[in-house]
Amino acid sequence: MKIRLIYGLVIFIIVYSIERYMDQQNREELFTNIELVNIAGKQRMYSQKITKLALYANESPFKLLVINKELEDAYHQFSTTHNMLSEQKKKGKSDVYLDELFTNLESYYQEIMINTIVLIENTRNGVSSNNERTEEAIETIKKNENQFLHLMDKIVNQYEKEGKAIIEVSAARESTFNIIFIAILAYIVFFVLLPDHSKKGGNVFNF
Repeated sequence: MKIRLIYGLVIFIIVYSIERYMDQQNREELFTNIELVNIAGKQRMYSQKITKLALYANESPFKLLVINKELEDAYHQFSTTHNMLSEQKKKGKSDVYLDELFTNLESYYQEIMINTIVLIENTRNGVSSNNERTEEAIETIKKNENQFLHLMDKIVNQYEKEGKAIIEVSAARESTFNIIFIAILAYIVFFVLLPDHSKKGGNVFNF
């Protein structure tokens, strides 16, 4: 009986360890997923800010100098969050659909960045917004921002969908392991401890 009890307890510990390990993996995956959604949200916000500043610059040639600092700040924040998003994505699971979205996103991101640099240089030098290159840069930013936001929305939606799936899988796994734990405990009580108790007529833990 003692051997069977030890076997039962060992199995219980092994199953419990596996469940804890899988739960930790899910938690890390979910945390990474949440971080990606937050960073993607920031990227979306900064791209909109750059476009608004570009449109603001287009309203009057006298406003270029006013928005220079804000435009530089938005540019650096946009670049920083893009790098953060790329690094955080590497921590997540490989996903063909997301890889395709990120690949398509990159070209629009680069166009926004390149033309934002043009605007920053022109605003720093006080070049009129009526300047042909400035107007071209503003139009290019506007055009690429629409596609950028469209793809970013798809990325956020996909990560949110994956986050929900992780939570559902985690809940189902926990329920399954709870059933296993109950089964193991039931085996130990009804097939190891109680039979021996009946034979000895003493305490069930008296082995």
